[in-house]
Amino acid sequence: MTANTSRDAINAAISNGADCYYCKNSVREEVGERFVEAVMAAYNNESWIDPTINRILIDSLRSNDTPDRNALNLLSDFSNKEITVLKLAAGGIKNNEIANIMYVSEGRVRSYRTSI
Repeated sequence: MTANTSRDAINAAISNGADCYYCKNSVREEVGERFVEAVMAAYNNESWIDPTINRILIDSLRSNDTPDRNALNLLSDFSNKEITVLKLAAGGIKNNEIANIMYVSEGRVRSYRTSI
């Protein structure tokens, strides 16, 4: 979930494995419905793209521009433990469960999430 609708951010997210892209600044009447659709798609291991960014994606594909290499390497700034926390949290696992899986304190998990 993001408010970022820049072409580089969208390309970076998708290039780094995002299957769903939900813009939290969607039209107020549609926020709840779209959010539920995005979460259900992620839960079912399906893809879902917020309709508000369709034009950005189409224009990006038509321009054949390659995204900024720095944007593509977005995850390279994170440690392996931060990436592990990110993946587990994205899977719906709670902080205390992540702490048990990683053999760290729950405070350390919160710290990783904050730095992410």
